Amino acid sequence: MIDWNRINELKKEIGLDDFDEVIGLFLEEAEDVLANLKQDQPEDKLLEYLHYLKGSALNIGFNHVAVICTKLEKRLDESNYNHREIETLFEAYNTSKTHFFKNLNS
Repeated sequence: MIDWNRINELKKEIGLDDFDEVIGLFLEEAEDVLANLKQDQPEDKLLEYLHYLKGSALNIGFNHVAVICTKLEKRLDESNYNHREIETLFEAYNTSKTHFFKNLNS
């Protein structure tokens, strides 16, 4: 769900103060993207949002979110996408966020 090796690597790369800022920025941007994904969007916009979220999630260690984004991108590419499937992404994000904060200082 969370790539803790990536989290620890990021902490070392940028320091704890900047890490907190980066996490806050990721969460803010991710929630903006998720809000946009709740709206009816053309396929190209959906792909853009999913691709952006996937990249951001991988950079921050939210691997499960990135995996769901990849699956949804593929479904869109195959014209086999159902808007209700986006709920799996919201669930993955919320579960990952909860898991992240619960285990961050363990």
